[in-house]
Amino acid sequence: MAEASITLGYWGMQGLAEPIIKLLEYLGLKYELKVYTTCEGWTADKATLNNPFPNLPYLKVGDKVITESGAIAYFLIFHANRTDLFGANNDEKVQATAIGGVLTDLGRDFAALIMDPSKHAEQDKYFEEKIHPRLARLNTFAAGKKFIIGDNLNLVDFAIYQTLYVIGKAGPK
Repeated sequence: MAEASITLGYWGMQGLAEPIIKLLEYLGLKYELKVYTTCEGWTADKATLNNPFPNLPYLKVGDKVITESGAIAYFLIFHANRTDLFGANNDEKVQATAIGGVLTDLGRDFAALIMDPSKHAEQDKYFEEKIHPRLARLNTFAAGKKFIIGDNLNLVDFAIYQTLYVIGKAGPK
């Protein structure tokens, strides 16, 4: 039986799809990236997706359409039979979920800095008060470990990579 083709749809920019792309590549899954450059193109395709919550990013595998980046990552891990990426035991799974929450808070704070022009004048101060403390706690937590949770790669490591990459590119120098 032939493997169903995989299509990942997202805007033509880095964002929520980037950790998914890294995960697809790590898992060795062949995929097509469907890039949207206009709202009109997305709106036209959105109506054809068989999903109650059409959104970007989306993953299409055969007739199945998955939306929401977390659900897509879970699907890919199950699809590739790599549930070890959730954690080696329940403690690691819980820690990964907690780190995911820390990354959500960090992303929210960083987005507020980037999106709010009133914060631009005091970018360094905002970064030191809001962003740096979270990064420092992550660094302390990861000390002495090969990956954020331990010796094995975990799904949350893909999100950490992207978060640190974006902060490094767009944050204060």
